[in-house]
Amino acid sequence: MAKAVDVAKYLIIRSMKDEYNDLTNLKLQKLCYYAQGVYSKLTNGKRLFEEEIEAWRHGPVIKKVYKEFLKQNGILKISEDYDNLNLTQKEKDAISDCYEFFSQYSAWKLSEMTRSEIPWKKHYEEGMNNVISFDDIRDFFDKALNVN
Repeated sequence: MAKAVDVAKYLIIRSMKDEYNDLTNLKLQKLCYYAQGVYSKLTNGKRLFEEEIEAWRHGPVIKKVYKEFLKQNGILKISEDYDNLNLTQKEKDAISDCYEFFSQYSAWKLSEMTRSEIPWKKHYEEGMNNVISFDDIRDFFDKALNVN
């Protein structure tokens, strides 16, 4: 199983191939959330990474990823290069598929999208960083995504 930070780093690497790279910490968080959901759908309910996703004010957040990239990049665009990520080809393919579809949206559009979905809505309480259960993520993406 991947680590959430490796998923984030792979998304950063993927974003660097785009001419128009608008990846920020906020957008990275939402893409990691969507990668978890897409991977779950593609693998019949398996987790991409073990770290919990929390319901924060602006949508889902993986605290470890947030802290890792906030201290380096704040709200600035992220552009780093990483080697030796511990990801299988299946994980990389799912993350790339997720990136291809969801990266077209701005960070704030992704925030709006995630906050309109059941997993975040079910667990969000102002001032709290409640964990969004993986079961809710899995069930939502199982119904929401139409992939073969």
